[in-house]
Amino acid sequence: MSQNRTAGVGAWERRGPGVGLAAAVLAAALLGAGCAAVPGADRATVRIDTTPEGATAFADGRRLGVTPLTVVRDEAFPPHWHDMEYRVSGTLTLRKAGCRPEQIPVSDPVLSHPVHVRLHCDGQAGQTPAPASGGSATDSASTPDSGPAGGGSAEQRLQRLRRLHDQGLITDGEYRRIRQRILNSL
Repeated sequence: MSQNRTAGVGAWERRGPGVGLAAAVLAAALLGAGCAAVPGADRATVRIDTTPEGATAFADGRRLGVTPLTVVRDEAFPPHWHDMEYRVSGTLTLRKAGCRPEQIPVSDPVLSHPVHVRLHCDGQAGQTPAPASGGSATDSASTPDSGPAGGGSAEQRLQRLRRLHDQGLITDGEYRRIRQRILNSL
């Protein structure tokens, strides 16, 4: 038996000392490849789409692009430790001129599928239907001296009205109607 062991060692020695080192490096690479495959899920993508298309998408305030778009999930919303769990969380904001901004809380389950949001726009496919009363909540309180734009000079009321519109709190149609009422009161 001792002769067989010696013969085996001699065989390795005849191939050269680099062969053992190369075999060790190859074994380490193969073992490491199994571990490296797990983080491959970090490159998972998610499609973000809106109706109508063309909304600008933001991940926690950082611009991602214009819909429709596909983003790398963990780059757009990097996972963090939350209550002993490593998970994704954040806010997806979608903005389009003429539409109310939409904010969607995101998590692992939300981002495991394509995200599609119907935007509420003035005069477009995603428009919110008018309330049954024929008016909106802002219509009844939006006389020139009351409501969201009420009180103060016409200039001040128009500035407040613009801020409400820019924040997405009123639609384009509401903005135009109330603005016209303020201007008619001059």
